[in-house]
Amino acid sequence: MDYSLIWSKALRDDEKVLYEFSISPLYLLWMVALSTIGVVLFGMFAGNIIYGIQSTLGSNATTFSIFSGITLIVICSLLIGAILFYFGFYMRIANAYALTNSRLIVHRGWLWTNATSIEYNDITDVEVKQGLFENIFSRTGSLFINTAGTDSSEVRLFHIAHPYDVRKKIDNVRDDLKSNPQSQTV
Repeated sequence: MDYSLIWSKALRDDEKVLYEFSISPLYLLWMVALSTIGVVLFGMFAGNIIYGIQSTLGSNATTFSIFSGITLIVICSLLIGAILFYFGFYMRIANAYALTNSRLIVHRGWLWTNATSIEYNDITDVEVKQGLFENIFSRTGSLFINTAGTDSSEVRLFHIAHPYDVRKKIDNVRDDLKSNPQSQTV
């Protein structure tokens, strides 16, 4: 996904993006698949209920059966469309993260947005957490970024691909800036 429009609004004049990332596409694919399975199961369950009602009504239920079947198909189609929009578009565009030559930028939201930035000098700790599902199936994890003066994580980045690699990149930029303030590589 191209986040250049977002970064053009958030970057300072002397700043450039070294690495950009978002929620893992594999995680989003899993969520689409699991949610779609849930909708199909819902449709099957609702179809059985409709069939049971039709059986009790007897031969007078033809109109009820056709109307109910069409309604069920429309509802399931709308749910699948909403799932595809949410996980296929919204989650990717609404969670954009960038490592620049001077700070970490976290952009959240699509129509209403919130941008948070943390200077690398303010970062005290970067913690990686991976649950069983994340580690085995989607190969994602979460980063918890702590800053000076706070007791809890300042920024939480959930379901990102290769979280240990991202932490290494953050650490490399931090180390680079400590040893050479003019450095701009990850």
